[in-house]
Amino acid sequence: AIAFPLSIVSQQYQILIIAADEDTASFLKSDLESLLGEDQITFLPASYRKTLKLETADNNLAQTRSEMIMNLTKGQSTPIYVSWADAAAELVADVASLDKNRLEIKKGETLDLDFMIEVLNEYHFSREDFVYEPGQFSIRGGIIDVFSFSHDLPFRFELNGREVESIRLFDPVSQLSIKEVRLATVVPNIQHADLQITKTSLFDYLPKDLVIVLPDPSMSLPLYALNFEKEFENEAVKDNLIANFETPEAFKTHLKKYRVLEFASGGLQKSKEVIQFDTIPQPVFNRQFNLITEHFEQIEKEQGVTLVFSETSKQMERLYTIFEDLQKAVKYEPIYKGLSGGFYD
Repeated sequence: AIAFPLSIVSQQYQILIIAADEDTASFLKSDLESLLGEDQITFLPASYRKTLKLETADNNLAQTRSEMIMNLTKGQSTPIYVSWADAAAELVADVASLDKNRLEIKKGETLDLDFMIEVLNEYHFSREDFVYEPGQFSIRGGIIDVFSFSHDLPFRFELNGREVESIRLFDPVSQLSIKEVRLATVVPNIQHADLQITKTSLFDYLPKDLVIVLPDPSMSLPLYALNFEKEFENEAVKDNLIANFETPEAFKTHLKKYRVLEFASGGLQKSKEVIQFDTIPQPVFNRQFNLITEHFEQIEKEQGVTLVFSETSKQMERLYTIFEDLQKAVKYEPIYKGLSGGFYD
């Protein structure tokens, strides 16, 4: 339900939603994309597949984070950022480290292939026959493919001798070109242990007038503190944990520097203003269509309006057929958008 008010808030303020966990963040992302469009949302995952487990680092997740940071340094942003506490508390490379650890290649300039290979090796890229994930490169004659951590698609450089004749983004599965670009930025995985990187808080990159949204403040911060303390007890990972994540106290201090919108009580600090929502979750029907019918009829008696959300027309047609078979002339308005859960207001 909170996706609706947030879609309105985002029209006036840039917001960062910090959910309690990854699943909640993913559902919110999906709902907001359905309401506003994918280009309005940036999703910030953790670099690790398991909570605060440094040994589960994932190149694709690291690429998504690196791309977001690179976009922020270029002044490119979206109205809404969605993350969760473990991911938002993960440290990122500072500006100086990003400037030091990136290679920019322009169309029409001269490129020394040996120098490029040397840089890619220093960035710990692996040479493959074909690239399929961030951190890889391949060379076939005068064609160089590089999957940078700065973009969700790999670059293809076509050389004419030593001149960069063209730069294209391409689909690593079909190998087909997506679009031509004039500039490519090659960035390594800033989480790689062998790179000399100075790390800083994500909040150092975010606008100061950002609004922080905590859908469940009684869960998000305490849960992060619990996860952090659990890992901190392991002497073998303690130093790496401190090097890669904010402490719960530092994370909370950063949050307090921003305006905060909380969707529950017992949160970060005392509220200056309280807005009451009379919203309750949709009842659980478990495919009992008689119960659904009774619910729809009750809403109609109360002079309410029932909106049924679905991404596909086939689901709408199936629902219509079921009501027709039950000989029930219930009233509802179909909305061809997906939502993770219904509600009554």
